[in-house]
Amino acid sequence: MNIDEFNDGLDQWGSRTDRWPEPERSAATALLEQSEAARRQLAQAELADQLLAADHHPAPHHLRQQILQQLEGDDMVQRLADWFAAALWKPVLAAACMLALGFSIGFGGAGERPPDNELHQVSLLTFSYDYQEIDDAL
Repeated sequence: MNIDEFNDGLDQWGSRTDRWPEPERSAATALLEQSEAARRQLAQAELADQLLAADHHPAPHHLRQQILQQLEGDDMVQRLADWFAAALWKPVLAAACMLALGFSIGFGGAGERPPDNELHQVSLLTFSYDYQEIDDAL
């Protein structure tokens, strides 16, 4: 293991080499015995871990109070209903308009059937090769 691989290991697994995977742990231990630069890198990583672990600052009291007041003022159900209604009204309105248009065309007489005698004449026209045959058939 070289110093770059050791630094990558510090980034991946942290400064506690006992948590490293076994092959890398053995190579890191051997490198630490030989290299002063590796020992300095490990010391810096341990210091960074200690600083991160010790940095527990509670939130200021006024900030906590503001957050709690906002949570009490918000009605989650109302916020959810407002979001759902805002996201849903446009597609529902478009679908309702199309549905109303379809019903009005369907029930408005646009598709009326012709009287039976006209239907018979249309079917004769459809299946005849010569229009003279229709006159003979009637």
